Amino acid sequence: MEKFSLNAPSNCVGIAKSSYFYQRKALGRSDKYIAMREEIREIFNENKCVYGYRRIHVALKKNGIRLSEKVVRRLMHEEHLVVQGRKKRRYSSYLGEVRSAQPYLTYCNATSMQQDQMRSG
Repeated sequence: MEKFSLNAPSNCVGIAKSSYFYQRKALGRSDKYIAMREEIREIFNENKCVYGYRRIHVALKKNGIRLSEKVVRRLMHEEHLVVQGRKKRRYSSYLGEVRSAQPYLTYCNATSMQQDQMRSG
């Protein structure tokens, strides 16, 4: 079995040798946000997938969990938790059917017009 130095493969891939070792060590570490991810997913699903990162951050704060908004955003992105936005409506000037005036209102208008005529003489 031949031994190869890490300089040749890292040059081919285009990364430094130190970056290789850093990434190898990082892959071995466990995720420190496992419990937070579960809590965020639970809050998101309880509220019908309409809570964004700001409201989830406030909900976590109320539950006694301190986490920055940036971390909440990153975890939501990694978990693919996307808020469904409102559907945009096209503008429509249609107001419905135009109804004629109610009989009571026409009577009121007629009596007020008669009173005006009587005053002006």
